[in-house]
Amino acid sequence: MHDFADLLRDYAIFGAKAFNKVPEDYRRRIEKSIEGKIERNERQIERLFHELKSGNIQLYFPFLPVPESGAKGFQRAFFVPRFSTPPQGGFHCAFCVVLWIDHTSEENRWGHTMAFRLEPADSGDSAHAYPHIQISKRVRSVGNQAGVVRTSLPEWIPDSYPAFPLPAESPMGFFASALASIHGYNKNYLGKFAPKVLSNVYSSTSKLSSVREIIKRLDQWAT
Repeated sequence: MHDFADLLRDYAIFGAKAFNKVPEDYRRRIEKSIEGKIERNERQIERLFHELKSGNIQLYFPFLPVPESGAKGFQRAFFVPRFSTPPQGGFHCAFCVVLWIDHTSEENRWGHTMAFRLEPADSGDSAHAYPHIQISKRVRSVGNQAGVVRTSLPEWIPDSYPAFPLPAESPMGFFASALASIHGYNKNYLGKFAPKVLSNVYSSTSKLSSVREIIKRLDQWAT
């Protein structure tokens, strides 16, 4: 788990660096819209992942900034990892990807949010006993009294179905899925999209073998 936690830590720290460069009035709008705690302190991100590696696998994470994606349709993204220990041993890591859209109205002048859950197979007699992705109206995080942050999605939006199957069977596969969904991927353009972000984040670290593993997984899904 330690190497995987370090991957997420470095990704979050790189995202925090970018988020801290956002103009203050723009950043305040995002923070007001999300309502949960966005962690942009690099030392605090280090502390959180250190606590995780020290054994607190039930740790609840705040909203962690994602490196700039350049994607169309949303302006900022955040992720909330959720670790767990399955009965068979090892560890699972689900992700909640939260998007901030710079769209305002008379009722909402801060912007809108929506979220997706990337989850391992549910246990027991669940109908979602397979890796899946589904829309999410709420995000379980830290930073507010309830521990659950509402997105801007209206209440009538279903968030249990549909649950689309994900071709991911490991924490690394879920991370690769999250990267492709946020940044995009095209194996013919390795200087763009997710590979560009990976090279920026991990260029000066010892994580290059993990980066190659992520690219290999993405290649399996690409045409």
